[in-house]
Amino acid sequence: MPVTVGGSVLLGQIKEVFANYSVARTIFDQDWKLAVRIGDGRAESLLVGGQDPKLSLLDKQKSLPMLASIYVAAPGFPYGLLVGKVGNIKDSQAGVWREAALEIPYALSELREAVILTDYQSNVR
Repeated sequence: MPVTVGGSVLLGQIKEVFANYSVARTIFDQDWKLAVRIGDGRAESLLVGGQDPKLSLLDKQKSLPMLASIYVAAPGFPYGLLVGKVGNIKDSQAGVWREAALEIPYALSELREAVILTDYQSNVR
């Protein structure tokens, strides 16, 4: 189940459920990877988690405006769930792709609760 900020911005996903608590993995986990789409042009990318989550595998041929909205594009998540916005864009180390910082629309240090989505239409391609 997706874990969100305010029910509208992806924060992570429930991985294990126990009698009195659940364990969630967030986009700040270095092993997190998720297919996403960017803006109205529907450019595709891979969200790579970590202390500073980023977008990777961005096509150099596609126009990508700063602060374009980023949406989940993976099965098992609600269609159109917001992830954040495109931050600083640069060439990848290999030079074949571009990558961009993820700008999240909340202050992580001020986050006090999360909303788990239990009733939604799964994103099916």
